[in-house]
Amino acid sequence: MVSLARAPKQLFKHPRDFAIVARRVAAQTLLRPLPFYLIVSTLIGYTVLYVISRVGGAGVKPDALLRQIGGSYVVALAPALSALLFVAASGSATNAWLGSMGLTKQTLALDALGVDRKAYLWAPAWLTAALCYLAVSAIFALGMIAGGLLVCRSYGVPHAWELLTGDLFDPRPERVAYALRATFLVWIYAWGIASDVVAKGGAAKPEADAVTRGMTASVVACTLWVVAWELFTVVVVFRS
Repeated sequence: MVSLARAPKQLFKHPRDFAIVARRVAAQTLLRPLPFYLIVSTLIGYTVLYVISRVGGAGVKPDALLRQIGGSYVVALAPALSALLFVAASGSATNAWLGSMGLTKQTLALDALGVDRKAYLWAPAWLTAALCYLAVSAIFALGMIAGGLLVCRSYGVPHAWELLTGDLFDPRPERVAYALRATFLVWIYAWGIASDVVAKGGAAKPEADAVTRGMTASVVACTLWVVAWELFTVVVVFRS
């Protein structure tokens, strides 16, 4: 709430300072781990769809099973997997950076200079981390689709791109609820993960071990939070 309230003012009043912090956080959360997200998402997309095609249906040809599944595996798995990996990789990097600034008394120096640390650090870090997760979730979904395209190509499935992206961009009526669920989860994960990372990273760090504890606590809390949302939304969607 503090970051949400102070981000607009900081952006318009001190755009250069906002950009400096935002650029640092974007590099930590998106640019540096980008190859990791691309590789992992493609491998997961390929593995999941390949395994399903091989063992999913008794007496059903793999290409027919792939046409039946479509892109539902992306809708079901991309929000949770992208969130968990983002917390572990990108979130931990930003958490450690904020924690190290507290440990080395840089935040106290900001206070001594009359600079509001919450506006200068927290607001741009929170907003940038959330936006970067939204980008990572989209990249992760595309990576899973790319892995699925390789599986479809191996079985000679025609119009594979339309098949795998249909559940995302033009879902059938019975699958609209699943697409809405995925969209909601990605949105809520973005702001929740960013909030937890900034809160724990910006907390007081009296000793070096506190930085590690803050990173671990954030990963654990966000993982439990993601799992809880996954379970809750599954119950809601399948009850309706």
